[in-house]
Order: sequence, then structure tokens, then C-alpha cells
Amino acid sequence: IGRTESMINQASTEQILAYGKKCEAYLDFGNSVDRVLHPLEKEKYYQGKRRHEAILVCNTPEMIQNVGLRELPMHITQKHVLDCLHEKTVDNVHYHGLSTQELKRLPEALESPVILAESLTKDDSLVAVLDYREQDGNPVIVAVRPNGNAMYELRKVDSNFITSMYGKDNFSEFCQRILDQGKLLYANKENGEKLGYYLENQKSQIPEYDKILKKMALSESEQIKPKHIRRF
Repeated sequence: IGRTESMINQASTEQILAYGKKCEAYLDFGNSVDRVLHPLEKEKYYQGKRRHEAILVCNTPEMIQNVGLRELPMHITQKHVLDCLHEKTVDNVHYHGLSTQELKRLPEALESPVILAESLTKDDSLVAVLDYREQDGNPVIVAVRPNGNAMYELRKVDSNFITSMYGKDNFSEFCQRILDQGKLLYANKENGEKLGYYLENQKSQIPEYDKILKKMALSESEQIKPKHIRRF
């Protein structure tokens, strides 16, 4: 709290207003999650009436834009919200057992991911590793479909669409495959080390500073040159 107060005291009026707007957006997403979980809304969902309707998570954060995604809103369907929160079961891999609070942290966490990488399984997807673990101790990752579509407020809209969010087991192996296959787009080495995300032999394979290594889904000639990220 003290650190936040210090930052606010040093910020300009414009920065304070921008921060307030972000906080309002975080609360809006939390309220949307609560509405999805309301018994009457869940009944409509299970009747098939709102299975594919989406809720707004946030606008695409600058860091994610830096690896090549357009400045679009990010959405997640009500179905995915319920699947993310449903207790894990052995017969349904889409149930991820996240807590409500873990899910509600999503928009803020997307602003400062620990890792951004191209998907290992889908050519057109981005993977973001967030800066917290779920209740089973696994790092939380998010799958994003760039330049997708969402049904939002009865309209089809352009979206960097979130297709899943879950705690990734066997994370060290997952991280090594990203490194071995050249899928890494960005890594915050310092935060990753603090969170215990990297094995000792992986630390030397990750850039020393926050760095954009390349943009997603671009040919080699179009990829931006690696650059350092300024800290504020």
C-alpha cells in the first residue's frame, strides 16, 4: 500500500486519471464474472441461450501489442468463464479449477506477463504466462487467438480472443519446449526467477533484461529488432 501511495503522490493528474480508469475496468470485469456466476444467468447458460456470448476482459495491453497483436478489446466467453472455475475432473480437460479471485486478476495480470510465446500447439495463438500461481501451485497461463471475433452485446466484434486460462502443470518442461522451439517472444527474467518459474539451466537461455525478441506471426524480415523495455 505504501508503495502505491508513493507512486500516486509522484504521478501527474493525467497519470492518476489513467490509473483510475484501469481500476474501473478491473472492477467491471469482476462484476461481469459475478453476473455470469449468478444462478439465474447460469440457468440461461445451461439452457443454451448464452453459451457463446462473451464478456469484456480489457483492451489489449501495450506489452502484448509490442509482440505484434493489434490494439483490440480482449474477450472471453461465458462458457470459458464457467469452465475455468469448474472443479477439475478426470473426464473433462476443459475444467480448470481456478478460484474466482484468480480469474478476476486476469486483466491486471495481462499488463505485465512474465512470458509471452507462440503456442506450441496452434500456429495462430499466443500464450501469456501470468505472474501468479493458482491454488494447486501451477503458474497460470492464458491462450489468446489474435484477430479473432467475439459475440459481445449482441454484436460480432473484432477481438484478441481469450480461449482458455488455467494452471499449467509440468511447467518447467513446457518452458523448455518454448525455448527449444524458438517460440519465446518476450520474457521478464527477474520476475520469473522470483516466482521460481525457471530451472537453473533455463536461466542462461533467457535474456538478462526485459526484452521483446520478435513479433508474432511475422516473417523473419518483418520482425522488429530486439529492444529493452523501459522501466518506470
